[in-house]
Amino acid sequence: MVAVVKFFLKAKHPSREFILELINATKEVGTRWPGKSVFMFSNQLPSGSPFYHHWYWPHFLAAAFEQRRWIEQLLICDSWDVRRGSIEVLAEKWADNGTRKLLEDRAVQDADGNPRSTALEALAANWRDDSTRKLLEERAVNDENERPRGTALRILGKHWPDDTTRK
Repeated sequence: MVAVVKFFLKAKHPSREFILELINATKEVGTRWPGKSVFMFSNQLPSGSPFYHHWYWPHFLAAAFEQRRWIEQLLICDSWDVRRGSIEVLAEKWADNGTRKLLEDRAVQDADGNPRSTALEALAANWRDDSTRKLLEERAVNDENERPRGTALRILGKHWPDDTTRK
């Protein structure tokens, strides 16, 4: 366990394939991972520039420890890529009203366009209703970044292809 945690925290641009294999293995072992009691979470973040080890750090934590509170804490960390991964994990593992509110907030308030786009995608995947549609319409027009605007338009065109969307 310690070696895997150190890998995530210190890795230098690992391949996506390797990270995904590590995440899948962690999911298989799950919370039965030996030695996990040694790890004490205190908002640790991977070092270096954003890369796959940043993005999948929340995925690893959720698979090995199943601590929602940790993932929620990572939603406000300094790394946009860790925030993006946290959004994905919350939507996949804990898709409830609490998560919905967190994702709605991240879709508007996150400082970076990538996590905002991920939040919009997760909302549309898990809560395809009028409230989500209205948020998508608002983000398609008012987000200052082209990525969330484009994501919102793509989702609206795919899931709400009607006259209202075309306006």
